[in-house]
Amino acid sequence: RLVEFFLEGRRVDLSEHVLGSEGLDSSSSVQLGLIEALNEIAFAHYSSLTTDHLSSLLDSLEKCYAFCREVNHNPTLRSKIERSGLVDLLLRKETTAVSCYLRVLFRMFAETIKDSETRNQIAESRLLLKCQEVILDYIDRFGDSNPNKAEQKKIITAYNHIIVQILKGILELHDAQLSKHTSTLFPLLCELILCDQSKDIRVLLRKVVLKVGQLHNLILKQ
Repeated sequence: RLVEFFLEGRRVDLSEHVLGSEGLDSSSSVQLGLIEALNEIAFAHYSSLTTDHLSSLLDSLEKCYAFCREVNHNPTLRSKIERSGLVDLLLRKETTAVSCYLRVLFRMFAETIKDSETRNQIAESRLLLKCQEVILDYIDRFGDSNPNKAEQKKIITAYNHIIVQILKGILELHDAQLSKHTSTLFPLLCELILCDQSKDIRVLLRKVVLKVGQLHNLILKQ
C-alpha cells in the first residue's frame, strides 16, 4: 500500500498540482526513483511475488503513467511545467512507468510455471490495450500527418524506446499468442510504417511483419 501511495500520488486537480511546482518536483523525483527501483526489484524477485502483488504493481504503474501523460500531453499544463523546468522529469517518469508496466505484462504473458493461466489472462487484455494505446498515440503525435511533430522531438526520442520495447516483446510472443491478435496488431504496424521512425524501429518492424507473414503462410519460413 505504501508503494501504491507514492506511485499514484494525491489525486488533485491537475492544474492545481502543476502550479505547485516545488511540490511536483520533489514528489516526481521520489516517484521516478521508486519506479526505477521497482523495475529492478520486481524482476530480481519475480518468482517470489504473488499474482496479487503483480496486479497491485500494475494498477499503480498505470495510474502513475496516466497522470504524467495527461500533464505532458496537455498544452496548457505543459507550458506551465516548461516554465518550471520540469518537462524532462515528468517525461522520464511517464516513459519509465509505461516501460516498467509493459515489461511486467510481457513477463506475465510468457509465464508457464507459477499461476500461469491466471497471469496469462490478466496480462493478455492489459497488454493488448496498452500496446494499442501507445502505438496509436505515437502514430497520432509523430506521424507524417502531424504538422507539429518537429516541435516534439524530445518526446519522440523518448517514445522511440517504448515502441522498440513493444516490437521486441511482440517478436518474443509464442506463435499462437501472436496469431490470435494479428487482426488487431497488424493494421497498427502498417500505420507505424508511415511514421518517421528510428532505424531500430524500422529493423524490428520488418522482423515483426515477416513473422506475421510466416505465421499466416504468406511467406516461406527461412
